[in-house]
Amino acid sequence: MWEDEVLDEIYKIREQHAKEFNYDTKAIGEDWLRRQAEKKRKQSVSLSTMDNRSAKQEENAKQEEVIQTK
Repeated sequence: MWEDEVLDEIYKIREQHAKEFNYDTKAIGEDWLRRQAEKKRKQSVSLSTMDNRSAKQEENAKQEEVIQTK
């Protein structure tokens, strides 16, 4: 079976992190948010932004279909 060393390392780190918080998903999430705030990184893309992108992509696809059928 094919193994990916990078993914294996990621899984190992995730497992260690989960163990630190007794597999409490809320505590794990809060820790990641705290770490992001400390590093002043932008957290995550808002879902509304993702929804807007999806709507725009659908609109563009419809416009392309109309153009192709002409």
